[in-house]
Amino acid sequence: MRDTVAVQAPSAIVPFSIRQLVVGLELGQTDDQLIAYAQYLTRQIPTSSAHFAHVIPAPQLLEAFYEDLAGRFDVKDSILKNLDQTVAKFFARQQLRPTYGAIEGYPLKELIGIAEKREADLILIGQKANTYEHGILAKNFARQSAINTLIVPEQADVKISKILVPIDFSPNSVKAFQTAFSLQQRLGDQVELTCLNVFDMPNLSAYNLARSPEKFKEFIVESRKEAFENFFNSYAPKQEHKIPGVLIERQGPGLSNYILDYAKENDFDLIVIGAKGHSSLERLLMGSVTEKLLTINETIPTLVVK
Repeated sequence: MRDTVAVQAPSAIVPFSIRQLVVGLELGQTDDQLIAYAQYLTRQIPTSSAHFAHVIPAPQLLEAFYEDLAGRFDVKDSILKNLDQTVAKFFARQQLRPTYGAIEGYPLKELIGIAEKREADLILIGQKANTYEHGILAKNFARQSAINTLIVPEQADVKISKILVPIDFSPNSVKAFQTAFSLQQRLGDQVELTCLNVFDMPNLSAYNLARSPEKFKEFIVESRKEAFENFFNSYAPKQEHKIPGVLIERQGPGLSNYILDYAKENDFDLIVIGAKGHSSLERLLMGSVTEKLLTINETIPTLVVK
């Protein structure tokens, strides 16, 4: 059975822009990298507003670590001053003037609340290197947020020159591709966009088939190539021949590992991947591939598209 792609009437791709960017800062080691990435994005992409926020841990969280300090002084003014000084050095030469905020509570919940209140269309959060727990935080944040979320690892390069979009021809990967294509249209032809499909060969040992495994693989590959052609004709009209569609056969577990390995081996500096994200149930079921990718990826920024 051949892969099929739902065909819709081609529409003009609107170059990527940001209406409201929200950046979550931890006042720690990842902040400079995250602010530099935000500055790079807003310099390359028209951005109406940018808000940098820090969530002060709730008193009960502070007491667990700082029993002698909790509740003895108001740190909010100090944090806002710190945010202003830290961010200003990156944005001094830009017309965009970021705003700042600090709020008490649970970081994940409050940052999502800030983004929703400000009607953000993009959230940036950092990711520490060599910290499994922080990988879980990135995964949980992307799962619970209904807003496109860009996770920037501490070791990431501050550039976008090659974009990789994992494609399984589902509606979620359509959204991811359209976002990546829109971003490429904004950044220019010098930015490469590649789509990757990792496919499985079924176990044929239980079937008495006339075709050999090699012939059956040829059939699957041709089917995926046709699916790519239909996909690009539908969602990137007149640009389909400029976008490579790469096929990789999976021969072991870990689909997310295949995606990350391909991205590293070919020097991609941004991965754009789709995930469920409108209803509460959909956010709970973000997708095992996306979740695993966010957990194991410590070097390449990943934009999770909702």
